[in-house]
Amino acid sequence: MPRLTGYGLRLESQLAVPGAVVDDRDGPPDLVIGLEPPQSTANAPVYALTHDGLCFVCPGVASYRISAHAITVAPDPDAPLDIVPGMLVATALPAWLWLRDRFVLHAGAVRLRGGGALAIAGASGSGKSTILAQLTGAGAALIGDDTIAFSRDTGTRASGLGGGWFAARNAGSGRQFVSVHACQSLASAPIAAILKLDARTEGEACFARLDPVAAVASLLTHRHRPRVPALLGRTAEVLRDATLLAGAIPHYSWRRRAGAAPLTPAEWTLLDRIGMGEEIE
Repeated sequence: MPRLTGYGLRLESQLAVPGAVVDDRDGPPDLVIGLEPPQSTANAPVYALTHDGLCFVCPGVASYRISAHAITVAPDPDAPLDIVPGMLVATALPAWLWLRDRFVLHAGAVRLRGGGALAIAGASGSGKSTILAQLTGAGAALIGDDTIAFSRDTGTRASGLGGGWFAARNAGSGRQFVSVHACQSLASAPIAAILKLDARTEGEACFARLDPVAAVASLLTHRHRPRVPALLGRTAEVLRDATLLAGAIPHYSWRRRAGAAPLTPAEWTLLDRIGMGEEIE
């Protein structure tokens, strides 16, 4: 099976993993992703605990049986094959990361050309992918697109699938995966700040530092697949991890000008300053 790197870990997979990169390191894999014969996903619960982990079922797509070291995928007989890897990345891998005691954030992350790394969180459709495209187009290295993970062992260092991102959806079309060059793909990096995309403003774009309580609330709001840690009985651990991350990483609310897609010169300047650790009032 192909050897890949994702979330800083070694993967072996019979299935495409969009965003994972080729891994030439020696050593056993941290995760093996295997395929089973097709089976119907009708009438199955979306999430269910198993004796060694959990099972996620996307009706009409596939079932994903998840344990600490394996994900077994059984596609639905009628599933379009290109959707099965997409749900693996969007849901099964985040669930696996929660199972591995990671804190999983619905966010993208890049390391700017100046050296600082930023995570950008926000609801679906808030513009994360558009901003990531602009930042990588200007030379930033991609850490992750839609999901990044933190480990207690590595503190502020975040990891993801740095091989590319899913471009923003156009009317009448699905999301297309866009690869980045190997020199712009980064396995992990310490995060200098987390930026939360907020409601648009009629004025100029603005950044506001969140207090610790608001930062914890933001982290909890932007957890990826939050039903999973609750199902696993990890609610107290998740709150503790969010509190530690809020204390270690500055958090900002980022309100962009209504209707704006390209980053303004002022936004570029502020992103560079925040990435280098300068506090913005």
